[in-house]
Amino acid sequence: MDNVNPYFKPIRVYLESVIVSGMLSSKHQRLSDYFNLAVGYECFALKDSSAEDFDGHPFAVNSGELLIYKPEVILVTDMRETKAGSSEVNLERIDKEGRKVMLSVGPFWLQGKIHLLPGNTLQHILTGNTGFVPLTEARLLKPVQSELRTFLINQTKIGILASLD
Repeated sequence: MDNVNPYFKPIRVYLESVIVSGMLSSKHQRLSDYFNLAVGYECFALKDSSAEDFDGHPFAVNSGELLIYKPEVILVTDMRETKAGSSEVNLERIDKEGRKVMLSVGPFWLQGKIHLLPGNTLQHILTGNTGFVPLTEARLLKPVQSELRTFLINQTKIGILASLD
């Protein structure tokens, strides 16, 4: 697989005090596959990057590339245009049960659908070793708002998870 040329995808990364947008080089079609890679991929580079605070004010960053420490990432989303509520590439999926939830992750509040393997509960999301968890048909509610899309949530940053079903 090393001879496959990486391609770039536009992503937005939400950190504790800044939102960063840029192009991620990845051989993976799904962003979740990239962010859930095993040990050895603790940081990643974003090319053609920009940064802004939660009020939309840009940070002056005089660099074409930003290095980001993955464990500090709170949320990430693929910014490619897709059908409403989905920003992941349509690939073969495992059957899971969708549950409508609201959650607090760092300073962010989101609402959307979390997907559980048959027999798992919401508690598994908090206590399991799940890495980055997809939240589909999701919206950021606070401190910034977003359109409907899929977010990857760093499981270690989830503070509150509430079922809305």
